[in-house]
Amino acid sequence: MSILCIDIAAIPDVELGAKLYGLHDLSEKDITRVMYTKSREKDISPGDLEHHLQKVLAISLLIQDEESFKIIALGDRHSSEIDLLQQLQQEIERHKPMLITWNGTRSVLPLLHCRYFSNCIQTPFKNGINHTDLKNELTANEYQSSMTLHEAKLLAGFPGTPQMTPAATLDAWLAGNVEQIRNDKLVNVVNIWLVYQRLRYIHGEIDLNGMKDEQ
Repeated sequence: MSILCIDIAAIPDVELGAKLYGLHDLSEKDITRVMYTKSREKDISPGDLEHHLQKVLAISLLIQDEESFKIIALGDRHSSEIDLLQQLQQEIERHKPMLITWNGTRSVLPLLHCRYFSNCIQTPFKNGINHTDLKNELTANEYQSSMTLHEAKLLAGFPGTPQMTPAATLDAWLAGNVEQIRNDKLVNVVNIWLVYQRLRYIHGEIDLNGMKDEQ
């Protein structure tokens, strides 16, 4: 079976925010500020937006099948959300993979479902997909766990720099540094892969040599 590790970067859907709150004359930065303020009024955690208020900025994938192993950032810094969603649809339908995520159950997949719905694109998840959420696996489905991918990587003894926080991603987007965000997501899918291989080993799915070969 093919394996597909995925990570996405999301930003506020300022067009939706403008419609919801009548902010058509404000800048993206000001609309964003209002959207976060409104979210805090709903008792949403500071710095968070509900899934339906966000849109996809970048998607990175690590894909392994019997013939290849590749790490890719879909599209380029100028790609529209529709382009990214369609490319993801094509990759999933081509490989029919097992999907590997970090916190995908509560973050990645709900957001993607909302964006396929918003853009009226058939979702590649329509017939169900074999999905492993590494955070769920590592924390035994403890939904209150705040463990990050970076923390899991350090727990496993892997080196590396911290991933960008949502706040840092927002600042980079507002400053026009989309390539920085895309690069961060490429690193993240590699880290997801590394954590996945460690979990496969501790669950007895591969032996120590198999884990070292994969890494």
